[in-house]
Amino acid sequence: PALLHHHGAGRPIGGMGAVIVALERCLRAHGGEARTGAGALAIETADGRASAVELEDGTVVRARRAVIAAIPPQRVPDLAGDALEAGVAERMRAAPANRTGVGALTVNVALRGRLELSAHERDDALDLRLPTLFGGSYERVLASAAEASAGRLPSAPNWTLAILSAVDPSQAPEGEDVAQLYCPAPVEPVEGWDAVRDEAADRLVETIGAAAPRLPELEIGRYVESPADLSAATGTVRGCLYHVDHVPTRMGPLRPALGAGGYRTPLPGLYLSGAGTHPGGGVSGLPGKLSAQAVLRDLRGRGTSRGRSLR
Repeated sequence: PALLHHHGAGRPIGGMGAVIVALERCLRAHGGEARTGAGALAIETADGRASAVELEDGTVVRARRAVIAAIPPQRVPDLAGDALEAGVAERMRAAPANRTGVGALTVNVALRGRLELSAHERDDALDLRLPTLFGGSYERVLASAAEASAGRLPSAPNWTLAILSAVDPSQAPEGEDVAQLYCPAPVEPVEGWDAVRDEAADRLVETIGAAAPRLPELEIGRYVESPADLSAATGTVRGCLYHVDHVPTRMGPLRPALGAGGYRTPLPGLYLSGAGTHPGGGVSGLPGKLSAQAVLRDLRGRGTSRGRSLR
């Protein structure tokens, strides 16, 4: 939040999917290939090092130099099997993910008109449609977390609102809006997410409606993503946006686990990347950049003993 307030939020024109499109174009321009729709089943080894990835469709993708895993690190030991040192594998599996029981509920809404914040007025010329907005007192933050941790929907959740089409008008037809709503939510509701998903989304829309009064009446469609939905779509553990909780024992060289920091693993040729590695989640590109630099250093013989075995 401090970075957002001081520097603002930047978004690529066309939405966050435009980042993926740009990365794919760059990859293909350098002779690379992108594949989708087939999950990874196993990391294969040869001569004591990671050498290939077997996919669900039976394809085996071989690597001459390195295998990079950008999936949640808790899943990597199952892919690598006995090839990964047992102690490191155990610590990776145990990496905390939403350990407090508090996750995130996201509701993206399409609106038939322009969303105004008529409940808030300012003397200056600041357009409140542009920043990321946060609502709720300190006490509400604590109460929401306590309720979610107990497996209950927060009765009056603190919330976040971003009017995406205010920043990027290409995201909606002229005179209409799309917005993203967010609030704390239980990772595992007592009743289960199938039973409470609609109620949770309605409650969030109603709560933010106090700040943006026309929100409920303008809504023409929504996409709801609970922690369970996020896990099902991406494989992240317990719906954790950051793959691994940002706690002191899982930061810097200890992220995601002791023995697997610095993007390297004890299995030569197997590197880690993604939100579960340093510096963590958020759309910065730094985990990918830094993991790639680690591979290049090792290929040039300037890395650790683990990396030199690649040569």
